[in-house]
Amino acid sequence: MNLNGNVESIKFSQFQAVKKNGQIEKQPLPKLDYMAYVDNEYHFNKKGMIEDHIQYISNRMTHKYVYEYDKNLCTISKKYYNHSGELVNESYFKNVLNEEGEIVEEKEFMTGKNVDSNVILSTFVNKNKVEKIDYVDDIIFGKQKYKYNANNNVIEENDLSEDDQIFFKVKTFYNDKGNIIKTVTVDEKGDTISIENYKYLKFDHKGNWTEMLSIGNDSTEILIESKIVYRK
Repeated sequence: MNLNGNVESIKFSQFQAVKKNGQIEKQPLPKLDYMAYVDNEYHFNKKGMIEDHIQYISNRMTHKYVYEYDKNLCTISKKYYNHSGELVNESYFKNVLNEEGEIVEEKEFMTGKNVDSNVILSTFVNKNKVEKIDYVDDIIFGKQKYKYNANNNVIEENDLSEDDQIFFKVKTFYNDKGNIIKTVTVDEKGDTISIENYKYLKFDHKGNWTEMLSIGNDSTEILIESKIVYRK
């Protein structure tokens, strides 16, 4: 997430951005039949790893994910909870490390009521995830490949078929502080599907952004607030 300081938690909330008298005012986002705006909240342990991830729609929790790690900071379990706090899915992980103790392969085995894929296989290079393959009954259900810049930020994500044909590609651009300033999504022919631009409005005393404007290719503007709690 490119955060500065010892962060205990962070919550991202979205609002409709309305300009009045040269100022940006936030209003509730409209309710749409074809999509929902999801807000995200993360809590971190003292080593900076995500302990839990909570998703909200209209300020109501929809999902919660809880993580556990081993001494090498590799994920060993992930629990999936629904809006009622009921445990619905659970995963355990098998990890492969190289001689330097860096992860090179991760297998997530999923069990539970709402399992979309039986196994998720992720491959890492220099601690960066470069490929993720979802299997259902040993059949490839989905595949993603990732590229990174020198600062270990994802600059390209490819969504692929089982024979590596591109469905779509997302390119991400950053400023010199490592904050995302633009994403471009293209289809298998290279034609642009969508463009999102990001403008940062406010920062806190640690240099982390607290207000950001997301501008879609249809000129839709969404104000995103980040509420950060630092560990004392």
